[in-house]
Amino acid sequence: MSKTKAPDGPERRRWKRVPLDVRVKLLIVEEGREKVIHGRSTVISEGGMGVTLSRELAKNTVATLVFALPGEAGERTVQARLTYRSGFHCGFEFAGVAAGKQRELRAFCAQAGKKG
Repeated sequence: MSKTKAPDGPERRRWKRVPLDVRVKLLIVEEGREKVIHGRSTVISEGGMGVTLSRELAKNTVATLVFALPGEAGERTVQARLTYRSGFHCGFEFAGVAAGKQRELRAFCAQAGKKG
């Protein structure tokens, strides 16, 4: 969830965030073993997701996020890197999202942004 500095003003986010409250499962590798951490999303953008987790993680942790957007039948899997952390609340930036999945995220965020 990157920010850019406006030439003469406050920071502006690269992508608009929209509220999202869904279950999120994180898959991480710790001490050579895959671990599962459960949480709930707070916001989503086409570039990342805010998640409240059941435990703290170190900044720059790489994880696989597994979640379903409202109205979807199945789960989606997205690679992400933890870029922000405050206690149990984390900001993940998506990485390597396929073009088709990126379009779906963009469309979801645009539609959800119109409702809020």
